[in-house]
Order: sequence, then C-alpha cells, then structure tokens
Amino acid sequence: MERIPVSIVFIVDVYLLNTMSAISIHVMVRCMAAAIFPLFEGPVYNSLGINWSATLLAGLSAVIMLSSILFMIYEELESFSRRGHIEPPTNLGERV
Repeated sequence: MERIPVSIVFIVDVYLLNTMSAISIHVMVRCMAAAIFPLFEGPVYNSLGINWSATLLAGLSAVIMLSSILFMIYEELESFSRRGHIEPPTNLGERV
C-alpha cells in the first residue's frame, strides 16, 4: 500500500474547491527545488568542505522532515486555515 504524503493530505483538506490547482503548485515547487539543488550543491561542497557541507544538508533535511511531522501532530493547523475558507457545496452530484 502506498502512503500519501502528509503535505498532500493537508492541501486536499484545506483547499477542497481548488484541490487540483493546489496539488499542481505543490508538485511544481517540489520539482523546481529538486532541479535547482544540483546547481548550488557543488559550490557548497567546494567552499565548506565535505564534513560541513554534509552537516548543513543533513540539518536542512531534518528541519524539512520535522515540518511534516509537526503537520501530523498538530492538526489544529487545518482548523485554523478552514476558518477563512468558504465551505464547499454539498449538492455537487445533483443536476439543476
């Protein structure tokens, strides 16, 4: 069974009416970050050395990992963000 990333579940819960647009922006930003990373990774390793560069990148990945864990633990973020949104219509399947 494939696990769905927590960030995607959060986006679907918060942006019910515009779910596909929100997910596409999330995927686009993730792909852009993956494409840009090799551009700055080489100079960082050359300037800081292997030990400090690996420590910096490990710290950055730990911070990013903790953010998704915080989304799982503190689900109040969803309730705070829902207060400003319009509730979706309940009769989406009915014809007018």
